[in-house]
Amino acid sequence: MTNGRKLNTKLSATRDLLERDRTLQMLLSPLGDEKSRVMGDLLESVKTAGLEKAYNKYLPAVLNEGQAPVSRGRKVLSEDVKTERTGNRAERAHEGNDEVIVDEINNMKRLAGLQ
Repeated sequence: MTNGRKLNTKLSATRDLLERDRTLQMLLSPLGDEKSRVMGDLLESVKTAGLEKAYNKYLPAVLNEGQAPVSRGRKVLSEDVKTERTGNRAERAHEGNDEVIVDEINNMKRLAGLQ
């Protein structure tokens, strides 16, 4: 590569970096410190040409970050724990109920994707 090509490559990279900095400064200036930092992190991996599009995409989520999610009439999932499962087989060995043990083994195989 000749010196002229190297110089053109460096010049092009510098122009792109300058354009990127100007665009980011323009886009992030209306946001507060915390939201500006979050948006900057999101836009870090976006190419310079796509900054404005990505900014518009992420803006609603960044602005609503501190607010509670809006409920849309959906029921909140909750899990009720009826029994404690420790995985300690020594406690089960004294039960003497082979059917329970076989059911547990089959359940483990199913969860592991073996059955």
